[in-house]
Amino acid sequence: MASDEILIIDRSNFVKDFLKEKFLQSGFDVLTSNDCFDGLIKMKNHFPDVVILDYVTLKYADINFLKEKQDYKAIRDIPIILLANKINTNTVYQLAKYNITKIFSKPIKFGDIMRSISELLNKTVIIDETPCQLDVTINYDTLFIDIARGLNGDRIDSLKYKIRELMNIHRIDQLKTLLIMVDMNLSYNNDYRKFHNLIHIILDTAKTEPKFLKILTKSKEVKDFLKLNSAFKDIEVTDNIESTLEKLNINNINDYIVPASKTGKEDVFLWTNEISEKGAYGIDEIEKIVKIAVVDDDEYILDFIKEVLALTGYKIYTYSKAGDFLENVKKEKFDLIFLDLMMPKISGFDALQTLNKSGNKIPVIIFSALSQRETVQRALSLGVKSYLVKPVDSSVILKKVAEVLNANI
Repeated sequence: MASDEILIIDRSNFVKDFLKEKFLQSGFDVLTSNDCFDGLIKMKNHFPDVVILDYVTLKYADINFLKEKQDYKAIRDIPIILLANKINTNTVYQLAKYNITKIFSKPIKFGDIMRSISELLNKTVIIDETPCQLDVTINYDTLFIDIARGLNGDRIDSLKYKIRELMNIHRIDQLKTLLIMVDMNLSYNNDYRKFHNLIHIILDTAKTEPKFLKILTKSKEVKDFLKLNSAFKDIEVTDNIESTLEKLNINNINDYIVPASKTGKEDVFLWTNEISEKGAYGIDEIEKIVKIAVVDDDEYILDFIKEVLALTGYKIYTYSKAGDFLENVKKEKFDLIFLDLMMPKISGFDALQTLNKSGNKIPVIIFSALSQRETVQRALSLGVKSYLVKPVDSSVILKKVAEVLNANI
């Protein structure tokens, strides 16, 4: 009996390669295309059971892909799962006639896609449901990987594709690596297997030697596990971020401050931190407005950032007092926070600690005039996603906002 076949049409190699690996593991046959023209040809020749289509790839296609599919009777009824950043209501209604079965809004929940495929093809798929937060950033020649909450096998598998994409974007052939596992422990046999896979993926994909991989953690289990594996004996485990940065030859703190992306390339398939209880998003969620809070006691800075972000379509909330922000964050669900450190009464550090105690996982960009190593280290230890030193060009702010919103991996 022939296996069910899935066609993935997307310009991003990250999307295609990662989804292809996971679908093959679940027993599906997989076809991939970089563009809609090639995808249409493969549909006519192979008649896949379902198509996963990127909306940007569709939008910039040289052909009217959906109309061509609709006009060709043999492939008309093949269901399509659409991956999109944002689609307005009118577009959703227009797409309905083309057998668009589900629309997923980016950042896409991997588990939702797998469950949708399972429902459409009536076949069991394997999904690792372990909660996991995984953030990946390249700064010059150093790869920073921050993993928290748990080890998710699917997310770990996705890491090699994300690292490859970042290395290609930044044109880097080899990377030093800092793996941050501040609150992580290895509790079960499955954790050790996943951790072993994680280390191998980092070493192989970043093309780094074990001595150039540093792990920041307090976990005794991590230290003991590495000692038992001779291939990992040169990997250093430490709980001191300052000495770790020095050993990675990051002598200038500005080398550690996360720079804006070097490329204007659109971000691709992404992870979110939670697994949704439902499948595709509804229209209201597709049209969800991004909300950004800006907290600074300098009215000029508030106006500056608000003006810079005015054309993005995001909804900007400004606060000159951290106390007002902390009160409002209980009511508003923000997607990103710009936060100054030096403010009267309640400082940025105080605000970060309050957010952490409440379990709030909103990504934070520090926007401060302070650039001392100790200050940056303290902020990063409190979980901030990026640190920008005033003054900064407006283009850097725009790129950093896009990077952080889309890199909550």
